[in-house]
Amino acid sequence: MTEQIKTYQLTGYNASPATATVTVRSFEKKERIRRALKGLGTFWAAALGSVFIPVAHFLLVPSFALYGAYAFFDRLGARQIAVAAEGTCPDCGRAQKLETGGRWQVPTEVACRHCQRMLRIS
Repeated sequence: MTEQIKTYQLTGYNASPATATVTVRSFEKKERIRRALKGLGTFWAAALGSVFIPVAHFLLVPSFALYGAYAFFDRLGARQIAVAAEGTCPDCGRAQKLETGGRWQVPTEVACRHCQRMLRIS
């Protein structure tokens, strides 16, 4: 697992772009498999624990089992994830942490926490 701090251009509706700093964590194949199995095990353990909840187990067990399979394949394919992202909104000028989600790809669209405008990291 390696982490890199990268600088990208952050654009919005304003003509002058700002900069965004993103910390990106990269995984090798062995690490991705370990991470995927951990996600699968977590949700399948929740499914097993849900067996003992009356009535709700009819919905919870299949849901946790299916989401575990989804998490497994999603994490298996994620070579890079964004750990942290910070930038200054080019529209309102406020510095903030940006919500980038999990898997990292460029370009990515995020929303400003203050003016609610869509911003693009590219």
